[in-house]
Amino acid sequence: MNSLAGKSFRLGLLLTLATGFGGGFVEPWRSAGQEQSVAESSWLLAPEIGPLVRARRWGDAYRLAKERLEASPLAEDAGAKWAILMSMFAMEMRGAVTNRPPEAGGDDAGTFSPLEPVERLLAAYPDHPRAPWLRVQRRLVSIGLLKPSEQIVLSTPGDADLRLRLLAASLESARDLSELRSGVTAEIDRRRARREPTEGMEPWLILRDRIVVAEAELWLRRGDFFASGTTDFLAAAGRAERIAAEGLEMLPENHPNRIGLVLIRGEAWRRLGESERAAEWLTSTVDLEGPVSDATLALAIRIAIDRERLDEAGRLLAKLPLPDAGDTDETDLARLRYLVLTRPLPADDPASIDRPDAQSPPAPAPSPSRELIPEKRDGGQGDSRAIGDWIEAIGRRGGEVARRRAETLALEWLGPAIDQVTDERLLLAEAAWGLRAGQVQAVAERLDQAARESPRATAASALGIAGAAAWARAGREADAAELLAAVAGAWRGEPGSADLLLQAAVLAERAGDPASVERHLGQVLEIGGGSAADLRSRNWLAARRARAGELIEAARVATPGDATLSTADDRSRLLDAWVVAAGRWSDALMVEPWLATEQAYSQDAEAALEQKLAELVPNESPAMRLGRCWLLALWGSVDRLERVWQPSVLTDSVPAEVGLRWIIAQRLGLAASGEVEAGDLAGLPDRLRLAAIRRFVSDGLAAPERQSEMASAIRRLAEGLDAGLEVGLAVAQADVWHGDFDGARVALERWLAGRRPTELPVALASAAQLLAGSPETAHREQAVRYCEAAIARERPGSGRWHRLQLAAIGMLEQLGRDDEAARRAAFLLAAWPPDDEVLRAGYRRRTE
Repeated sequence: MNSLAGKSFRLGLLLTLATGFGGGFVEPWRSAGQEQSVAESSWLLAPEIGPLVRARRWGDAYRLAKERLEASPLAEDAGAKWAILMSMFAMEMRGAVTNRPPEAGGDDAGTFSPLEPVERLLAAYPDHPRAPWLRVQRRLVSIGLLKPSEQIVLSTPGDADLRLRLLAASLESARDLSELRSGVTAEIDRRRARREPTEGMEPWLILRDRIVVAEAELWLRRGDFFASGTTDFLAAAGRAERIAAEGLEMLPENHPNRIGLVLIRGEAWRRLGESERAAEWLTSTVDLEGPVSDATLALAIRIAIDRERLDEAGRLLAKLPLPDAGDTDETDLARLRYLVLTRPLPADDPASIDRPDAQSPPAPAPSPSRELIPEKRDGGQGDSRAIGDWIEAIGRRGGEVARRRAETLALEWLGPAIDQVTDERLLLAEAAWGLRAGQVQAVAERLDQAARESPRATAASALGIAGAAAWARAGREADAAELLAAVAGAWRGEPGSADLLLQAAVLAERAGDPASVERHLGQVLEIGGGSAADLRSRNWLAARRARAGELIEAARVATPGDATLSTADDRSRLLDAWVVAAGRWSDALMVEPWLATEQAYSQDAEAALEQKLAELVPNESPAMRLGRCWLLALWGSVDRLERVWQPSVLTDSVPAEVGLRWIIAQRLGLAASGEVEAGDLAGLPDRLRLAAIRRFVSDGLAAPERQSEMASAIRRLAEGLDAGLEVGLAVAQADVWHGDFDGARVALERWLAGRRPTELPVALASAAQLLAGSPETAHREQAVRYCEAAIARERPGSGRWHRLQLAAIGMLEQLGRDDEAARRAAFLLAAWPPDDEVLRAGYRRRTE
């Protein structure tokens, strides 16, 4: 039961202040055409805020009230008036009384304290002439600020401590309101005894009315914390009925505030199990056939349902306005309860069937409108999915707490009949309750069965994901993976099936089942399509192959298949995948870089790449042509690239494509002639830059006449990259190709200083190789020192150690130190004879 009167009373009072009419309840409590007869207290009237209140511009109204308060004498009526109005507007901005977001424009409602202005006045002026009004407002704000917490507890029971605190707070508020009412009533009696004029009595009467309504409503709210029919629930309803009756005795027949108390009394009787009395009471005080408020209709519908008069409830429900923005909490729940009671059995709902062999797609869920009033069919049964649709509509307007509250009530009203429900939203809500109650195993089994039997793909997916989560929570990841795989298999090709398989692989890995991981990832690749799940599965499977040393297979797997390129995001995602694939091919092709005069490539990897290029037929699709372009750009020969390069394959909409166009232009020699501009390389991923640097080094080694061009390209690509093992050496190689050995030596020193100990043997040997080709003696001597340092870090007698020794002997010969080179070769041949005949022959040549 949400707030029956408080929200409407508060808004009614604000509209009253804006229009100059009195009372407290305005629409929706009064019937259409009923005018208010009691003028508001003159001291609380504020016509200047009228337009802001009617437009619900609470932030502007709050600021205006604050300005007036600062300019008013605080000890007089004006100070109390603007403090109370500030408090009211702050409550509206915080959205503290309802579940809905505050309507405060762009204001940060959390910074506005509804209590601060009234507490400030009470602290400074305890005997303020309007102290009773300030104290009432303070208590009403305190009650309102608890509403969000109450809604959370009601929508998600289980926090016993919070529930007890809220019950204690409600009891404290009830006592305070009772004391305030007693004090105000005593003051009214004293004034009546003095025969004061009506205008002097009226502000006190209005204040008493506010307290009575708030007190009666508070007891109804307190009853919400207890199960229907329990002693505490009935006691709260009885107290609310008595207070409402007392308030009605105080008010004249035509008083506009009566309708609010009438509804509270009727609801209290309904809760007490006296539905017939509640119906008689409501019909005797309200003309239900005429125009009435939504709250009145909602109560009439609840009473009709309690009396098992569903035809009457449906007729009343049809009179409700469209449920768009507005005060619809009670009408929302009245409609929900009606839908629960008029639900059909699953077999009576053929429109909901959408099994894999169905010929037509499922009907879309109805929008929140009159369509959710079920038509009579199949013996008066309603639409089987209407309950879930309506709960979604409540959630869209009222937020997560309102949705969960609706789910809670729907499950309570369904009771054991939940076993007949097939709508996934209610099943998921029931599962959430079960998990909070610790029934993990039962929930997992129920969701598992429901997912496998669901007649709709989206429902099966939602139930499967929830069921897998429950199995995982129970520590049974293997069952979770099997469920997701089963749902994906039943709806193969439907959107999301690849994602389910990918998640199944994740769960299978947690379960320690590598065979299932491989199977599920392979199934994702079979679906393909270039989806995010497809590309992630390729990366994962490629990484597994690489860890097993299967570099060629890792590269094959990482290479994407065909895909849809309908948006820039599609291209960007696919380009990221090609970057990874290019890096995998780079790893497969590169065997042992920088230890010989040329980069050594794997011939098996080159053959595999040729096969992959042949699979990517140039004219098959844009995605295939794009992939072929990427692989050729980095690993195809210049001649072949010239034959198949199609500039139209790439666009300028994705930064990585601009960079790739530049790489191709460099390889084909187009950039130098100005046919293709360099473009912006900032969008090139680091891994692609590294692969391109490798390619340029290889091209330079293969074509010495182009080394200067390749050197410039290497330098450009290396800008901003981490000077890793390959990048730093490539920059030094570029300096050498430019003939700048001094620059190369400086670059090498800086590069070597940043190497880890495990990297130094290869790094020193590579540095020695580069400087050994310098015409300067000093550079060649430094090369010998680098080589000696590398030798010292290798295991004596190993193959690498001997190759470095021979390299150092060759460098000594280049320096003209032939005798020293011969003595060293003879010593090593005698003291550390290598097993490899090629290495022994190398030593012998130096000793002859």
